[in-house]
Amino acid sequence: REVRGIPVYMRDVAEVRFGQEVRRGAIVRDGVTEAVAGIVQMQRGANAREVAAAVGKEVARINAGNTLPDGLQIVPFYDRTDLVNAALMTVAKVLLEGVVLVIIVLFVFLGDLRSSLIVVCTLVLTPLVTFLVMGEIGLSANLMSLGGLVIAIGLMVDGSVVVVENAFARLGHSPAARRDNLILKAASDVGKPVLYGVGIIILVFLPLLSLQGMEGKMFSPLALTIAIALTISLVLSFTLTPALCSYMLRGGSEEDTWLLRKLKRPYLRALDWCTANGRKVIAGSVAAGGLASGWVGVMVRSGCCRRRNGLVRRPGDRPGSARASRCWRVARPRP
Repeated sequence: REVRGIPVYMRDVAEVRFGQEVRRGAIVRDGVTEAVAGIVQMQRGANAREVAAAVGKEVARINAGNTLPDGLQIVPFYDRTDLVNAALMTVAKVLLEGVVLVIIVLFVFLGDLRSSLIVVCTLVLTPLVTFLVMGEIGLSANLMSLGGLVIAIGLMVDGSVVVVENAFARLGHSPAARRDNLILKAASDVGKPVLYGVGIIILVFLPLLSLQGMEGKMFSPLALTIAIALTISLVLSFTLTPALCSYMLRGGSEEDTWLLRKLKRPYLRALDWCTANGRKVIAGSVAAGGLASGWVGVMVRSGCCRRRNGLVRRPGDRPGSARASRCWRVARPRP
């Protein structure tokens, strides 16, 4: 800048020197004292467990060698290994629960333990083959892909259950016929419905693969894992399940078990009443749907913020309260 033709420099009006960097935050340990935090970022495509294990060994070496001054120690406060191990334990737990439930349900409703074991074979082999396919295509076992496998576990047995149940019924209907022909006929009869049913479920998740950006990175592994698992279960339902039925099933029956007969009695009474009073059932369904829609609308409106006097408040915030003092002021355009 110039004043009356004379240049004025910074040294003329101030002292210029290197100062401290502007502080933009702080790390507080246990709410008592400040600390220094560091983050180890994993490269794309790396194995989270291997990276976390290598970092842990290096941290232990640094702490043991007293590399840091004044006895400072590196104390991890977040380890991704715990999260990955918890996800793997969840998958194992859900798989075990699925095996137990399949055995119980099929034994109760079919009255045959062999049928349950055939379906369990599909339930166990499908995740194993899914992991093999994931390894071949380079899909890592991250949290989202494991979550997709957990979701698919309940859908893996659909095709096998239908094939086994139909084969079991046909063996009981024609015990003198040739076993292989009966099982082939049973699998052929339900092949198209099973294919369409599982295929529709796969198609429901495929649009997630078209997501871009962060959403695509998060949900694409989930959708791809579900599609792979259901496709493998469908293949096993048409190949392994009929083969196991020909070896393991010794007979069949079309009669309901005693528990199923007890459960069907009140259902049949209710079904008879509904068919005899069709107009009442339709009117009641329409009224219940209207009430449910109105209730959903009330709940949605009550959960949203309300605008009063230029302030956005949540329901239940009284003026002058601590919650009301944290409301956001809404900017209004000038007239």
